[in-house]
Amino acid sequence: MYRRAESVEASYESLVVVLTERSKLELIAYVSRSLNKEIMQLTKSIVNVFHSLENASEPTLQYVAPSYFLLHDNFKLLPGNHR
Repeated sequence: MYRRAESVEASYESLVVVLTERSKLELIAYVSRSLNKEIMQLTKSIVNVFHSLENASEPTLQYVAPSYFLLHDNFKLLPGNHR
């Protein structure tokens, strides 16, 4: 998710130019840049968790337990944030 959101953010302006030239702007018209940035911020903090789990040949407690607590810490609700 992070890589997708990062890619959209990095190439959005270029895509608008190219798609406008080809009369295909509707392909990107419904992309919410603010939502995309929120997804990028949310998932950026946990990219390393998924990389460490992907690189492990077998999911073992030594990899899964720390990942669980890292994810738990990153996804705590902040006071006043009920989303």
